[in-house]
Amino acid sequence: MELAGQGSPDLDSLLPAGERGEAVDLARGMRRVVVRDTEGQLLAALYLTRSGTLPARDWIAAQLTFGEGELTELLAGRPSTPQPDLGPIVCVCHGVGEQQILSAIEDGAGDVAAIGGCTQAGTNCGSCRPVIARLLEEAKASIREAAQ
Repeated sequence: MELAGQGSPDLDSLLPAGERGEAVDLARGMRRVVVRDTEGQLLAALYLTRSGTLPARDWIAAQLTFGEGELTELLAGRPSTPQPDLGPIVCVCHGVGEQQILSAIEDGAGDVAAIGGCTQAGTNCGSCRPVIARLLEEAKASIREAAQ
């Protein structure tokens, strides 16, 4: 559920009973509260911000299903394990980085459409297709050079 409004919400009326963890940054206008049961299962998560960004909704929702997140991860709103280096973002629409595109090329994607099928890059607005095509040509040239 998403809420919007002004003022300070009454957390006791919004959140179920349980063990609470909380992080507050008044300077940034951020407050995060998670509620777990006695076995550590996530019951609720509340993320408030006045001017910042909120955690990824999909990751938070998955924690309600799987309940494997540590308290620090739940309060941070992201997993604590390092994420792979995507390289410079090529496709802003889908958040696809150069490394993902190069990986798709290495796995056999031979044209822009095939790269889009693997990564979704270039499948929305299309403004990244020239960059994808350039990366594809550079990779093909590199393969040709290596074969000589």
